Order: sequence, then C-alpha cells, then structure tokens
Amino acid sequence: RERELKVEYQLSDAIFNQFRSQLIRFHQSFQELDDDHSGKLDPHEAMNLLSHFGCITSGMPLEQKLRAQALVSRYLGESEEHLLSFDRFLCVVQDLRLIGMEENIEIVQSHFNQYDRDQSGQLTIKEICQILMDLKIQPRSLSEQEAMAQLIEETDSNGSGTLSVEDLLLLVQRILERLGELNRSELLQKAEALGFSTKQAHDLWHTFEALDSSEDGLIDVAEVAEAVSLMKWQISANKLHRHVAELDADGNGQLDFIEFLHLMRRMLDDVAVVPVKMKTEEPSSPRNRPEEDDSTQKRSGRGAPTSNPVPKKR
Repeated sequence: RERELKVEYQLSDAIFNQFRSQLIRFHQSFQELDDDHSGKLDPHEAMNLLSHFGCITSGMPLEQKLRAQALVSRYLGESEEHLLSFDRFLCVVQDLRLIGMEENIEIVQSHFNQYDRDQSGQLTIKEICQILMDLKIQPRSLSEQEAMAQLIEETDSNGSGTLSVEDLLLLVQRILERLGELNRSELLQKAEALGFSTKQAHDLWHTFEALDSSEDGLIDVAEVAEAVSLMKWQISANKLHRHVAELDADGNGQLDFIEFLHLMRRMLDDVAVVPVKMKTEEPSSPRNRPEEDDSTQKRSGRGAPTSNPVPKKR
C-alpha cells in the first residue's frame, strides 16, 4: 500500500523513505478530515491534522509557533485555492520537523557530548535511552513504550546499534510527535465514545485549545461561556454554571478536555442542535479561533491557520 501511495502522489524517494512507516496512517487521517473528498484540506482541516500528529501543539515556544504558522501559510499560499494536497502536507510535516529539530539542537547536542566520552560521534542504544530519560521523554503506557521502541529501531536503520547526534535529533523529534499523536488519539476516542464524529471530535479539540488562553489544559466558566456563544447555543448562565459544577470533579472551577467533552454532550442533548457549528467572525481573544467547517470554506479559501507544536502531556 505504501508503494501505491508513492506512485499515486508521485512522492520523491526522500519523502517516501522518511514517512514510509507513517504513510498509511497519515493518508487515512487525511481522508477522514477531507469532508468534500476533494483530495485537499482547507486551512482549518490542515491545522487539525498537523495537531493530531503532534506537529503543532499548544506548548511550543512563541518563536517556534510563529515560524510554524508562517510555514503553513506559505504552503497554503502556493495553491490558488488556498488548500493543501496530501503530498504538500507531507512537505509541511517535513519542514515543521526541521524547525523542531533546530529548536532542540542545543540541548540534544549537550547531552550527546556528555555521553560521548570517547568522542567517536556515536552512542549506543543504551546511552541513547539514558539521554531520553534525562530529557524526561519517557513512556507512560505500554503503547507509548512500544512506539518509542519502534522509532528507535527505525532510526537505527543499518542495525549498527549506535546513533549519531543527527540521528538522536531526529529521534527526539519523532518521539515527541508520536507521543503527542497517541495522546490526541486517546482523547479523540473518548470524544467518539460520547457520540461525536471524528470531524466533530477534531473540531472540539481545536475549540478547546483556542479557548485555553493560559495553555495549561484547563478552561474556566468564562471560556466555556465563550464556546457556547461561538456555537450559538441558547442556554442560561445558571444552567451553564450548574453543568460545570456537576462535571468539575476536583472543584477548581475549571474543566479539562474530558470534562469539556461531557459538558458539550450534555448541552447538545439539552439544546438539540448540530455540534461545533461556528460563527464566521473572529472572537476577541488574542488566540485564533476555529473557523466554519462547511464546504464553502474550501471554495472561498477562508481561514488563517493557528499553530501550536510540542505535545501537551497530562
């Protein structure tokens, strides 16, 4: 199947080899978000997919965020329709990966040098695993452990049992992306278990991140009220506060994403409207908000991407 995708999208050998292990997963998710089956994503869909695969996350430094935003905008601007095809999506991921590696090069090089006592320019896999622990990049579940082991094996493509600093840089970046993807997938699965479609689950995550102005993975009642306003739902302030109080397990007056999902489910059941239908105007918050997700957006090319890399871990 990977070979078929290589031929279908005329991927270069370099792109194919870099993404071969991810190609089917990337393509499947690309198609899931391609609502009108045009073979291209609009800005909102593209940002959702990049976030899903851990390339754009809310915890990235501001400078890196701005560089990523400019990069995505440039690729979208190369298309008259302001859309992103699958092969161009892979190019965006490749360039975002390079940006992430540039951001990490100083700390990775420092740790590498500490362990490279014989100055051979190569470290054993055991030493590499120790560096990952030093960087606090550790698996929290069996699936994360298996994913990290697979990435280490892929990076050691010649089977030598050693990696260079360039290999380590790429490995760190890919692990961060993969851990972000696994975390996002787990949250989206919980959204789908509550009856939301894959597209709605992505949009709810995007809405939550846009409202999370403090970027701590929590939103307060005022931010929830803004979400309700964006979705044009008619619900009293008293009812909203009551829902939040009932779902706020630790009583801190804030909701994490899972609690937010349950709140959205409750309110949808109350008001019986179609979920995550956004207004077209931009909200007043300094962070960009989600755009409309109907097919007219693709035709008009509206929607300025927001960005956010580096996996937010709970």
